[in-house]
Amino acid sequence: MNSRGLNRFSLTAHLSYTRRVADMRASAMFEMGKNGKKTGLGRALMNNKRTVKNSRIREFERIQNADDANGLEIVHQKGTALQSIIETNDYDAFRDRALMEGRSFSAVRGEARLITSDEPISLNYTDPSQVNDRVMKLLRIPYRPNWRMVSPKELPKVEEEAFLKWRSGMAAIEQTDNIELTPFEKSINVWRQLWHVVEKSDVIVQVVDARNPLLYRCKDLEIYTKFTAKRLREYYQQQYEEKNPGSGRTFDYQKQSMLLVNKADLLTLEQRQAWADWFNGQGISFVFFAATVEESDEQADAPMEAAVGPNTAAIVTRTDIIRILHSRRGSVDRPWMDKYPYTVGLVGFPNVGKSSFINSLFTRKRVATGATPGKTQRYQTLLLPVDAETGDADPMVLCDCPGLVFPTISRTREEMVLAGVIQIDRMRNYLTPTKLCLDWFDRETLGKAFKMTFPKPGIDDDPDRKMTPHEALEALARARGFVHHASVADCGRASRILLKEVVNGINLRHCHMPPDSGKVEVQVGAV
Repeated sequence: MNSRGLNRFSLTAHLSYTRRVADMRASAMFEMGKNGKKTGLGRALMNNKRTVKNSRIREFERIQNADDANGLEIVHQKGTALQSIIETNDYDAFRDRALMEGRSFSAVRGEARLITSDEPISLNYTDPSQVNDRVMKLLRIPYRPNWRMVSPKELPKVEEEAFLKWRSGMAAIEQTDNIELTPFEKSINVWRQLWHVVEKSDVIVQVVDARNPLLYRCKDLEIYTKFTAKRLREYYQQQYEEKNPGSGRTFDYQKQSMLLVNKADLLTLEQRQAWADWFNGQGISFVFFAATVEESDEQADAPMEAAVGPNTAAIVTRTDIIRILHSRRGSVDRPWMDKYPYTVGLVGFPNVGKSSFINSLFTRKRVATGATPGKTQRYQTLLLPVDAETGDADPMVLCDCPGLVFPTISRTREEMVLAGVIQIDRMRNYLTPTKLCLDWFDRETLGKAFKMTFPKPGIDDDPDRKMTPHEALEALARARGFVHHASVADCGRASRILLKEVVNGINLRHCHMPPDSGKVEVQVGAV
């Protein structure tokens, strides 16, 4: 064998030896599991890489095949959690509308132009006279189209067209009347949850926060409830006559509405009495309730416990509210009550305590609750069993609707943040909500709530000058030890602590009184 053949043989042997050593080292990385299969970090990484690749391929195919579907349906079809859309930018609004209209666009390169428009004028929410009656009538919630006129296959498209028309009407209010709407729900899937709850329920209970009931109350929801009852009354009558010809039976089906003023333990007895007088004067059926009422609150209201019931200033108990809801069963006149049981729907803004109210009725946790608004993702029905304390032999179904932000023009965005409607952890501008908080509470009130001393005005300053947001947040941040590098105060974290205290209402309470009184009351600590 010549030298060339020897060198070639040596190189081949060396490569073979190197390959065997690499295989042995790779196999040594794995350990035998209990099931006899090899496991290890390398194989786990390869499996994860393959899974991610396959998911991306499926996502791409889904998007390619979704040309005829609107963008709001993608989240629903994918099977993920229901996504609430309250605030959108100009691009998102344009994209959603284009997808719902089924329009397609192609990129055209040209000369760039700057488009500007006059900013809308924000109304002062304390002066409702600036808004005329015509605008207030146009400010409605989206109504579901009549499902009896179209096939089930065509119904989603008809609903999307009606919803698009409603969105266009909301935009026209801002442009034509030169006003600015506060953030409201813009996802059709969330509004569909409301439509289903109203249709399934015999009584609609609108849950509001006792500290500011009118902020959370939606008048048009009560109108839509009556509108849906009329539509169902005709449907029930037709279906009954088809199955029972010649019976001559007529039904006068009506859906009832009631206001449940939750968190009533945050109000004093005098405040609840003022609201009770105002509700009775307006002809509104209501009841005060508290999901977690302390024993001291119950003892404080002992003189009024003899008047427990609806339309009074007393805080009703769990047994009382169940009796009140069961008492409305007798006025429900519809067929097949044995097949479709008596149902009570719960509707309201996020973070008003609908889920906590349900858990208090069941005396155990049945639905998820949390500090983050919008914990309930989809409407759910719960069967309330027969309770020996109430004496009712028939069961009752509770239908819980996800939190909805109804459109309004009488509230500012900062007030909605302090009301817990907009998530505090997701806000970017924390100075304006803090400014409103400082308008509500002075430095002495804040000092008692946080058990600290806030900076006072300087010698040359006005002694009645209020703190600036930066002064208050910097003092709170340093008192709690919230600092960045180089001893810079973390004002963003301090603002979340301050705003959440206002939302919880345990140490800081800003309670609104009825419109006739024209005042608000500030409290610190327990009532």
